[in-house]
Amino acid sequence: MLPASCTMVSTRTDRVLLVITLLGLCCIPLSCKKNKTPWLQRVMEDLLSSYRKFAKMEGNPETINLNEFREYVKAEIPTYLESKDPHLLENTMASLDVDKDGELQYKEFFSFITQYIVASYNANNKVHRYSINGS
Repeated sequence: MLPASCTMVSTRTDRVLLVITLLGLCCIPLSCKKNKTPWLQRVMEDLLSSYRKFAKMEGNPETINLNEFREYVKAEIPTYLESKDPHLLENTMASLDVDKDGELQYKEFFSFITQYIVASYNANNKVHRYSINGS
């Protein structure tokens, strides 16, 4: 059984992240018969497309500022906002913004996605291990 925060899969990015997270837990085919594009390539294209969509909202269309980051997380990963920390997004962005320019380039943004996937994978593995042992 997944924690409540992991069961709220409502957006495309949530679904992508859940599937990537589950890659370590089960075997998922890397291509579909209907779509010749390999599954992982489609996931990467979706992530890049989503990044570009939010980067174009304000200012520099190649980077994501704090407002765009907030909108991205609200729309694509709403479970991330379940934290009680009112400064979660500001602190997250500050930690990701390696060059301290107040904006996230794609590499900095993808670091967030990677960290989120790893954290979700670790949370799912803990739940999976405990459920097998009956604890």
